Amino acid sequence: MKKNIKPVILLLTFISSVFLFACGNTDVPDGANVSDEIVGKWRISSGKEQVYIFNSDGTIELQTSLGNAYGTYEVDGNNLTYTMTMPNNKTKTNTITFDCKGDSLDLNMNGHTYTYLKE
Repeated sequence: MKKNIKPVILLLTFISSVFLFACGNTDVPDGANVSDEIVGKWRISSGKEQVYIFNSDGTIELQTSLGNAYGTYEVDGNNLTYTMTMPNNKTKTNTITFDCKGDSLDLNMNGHTYTYLKE
């Protein structure tokens, strides 16, 4: 059981961390705020396979070896708020902080920083 719990906790931690990026605004439907710099495909630089895809329409996808999650996101300064449906069909909403520097994106959550590289 412990082996199954760790990946789920890791996935939720990464998801919470990854959804807080911002570096500008783009007009999108429903007044959602997104960042031009965050839009794109981001792969974690180390550790388990994990890719975030931020679309200009305010939708987000998380791809992992444990399954995919889908949802929406908004950016406010360096805060990213997302709502996603996880692989277990549960919905999670969280706000995290981020730092976008060119092709590198740092997501900060619960005292940890996760670095993603733009593809």
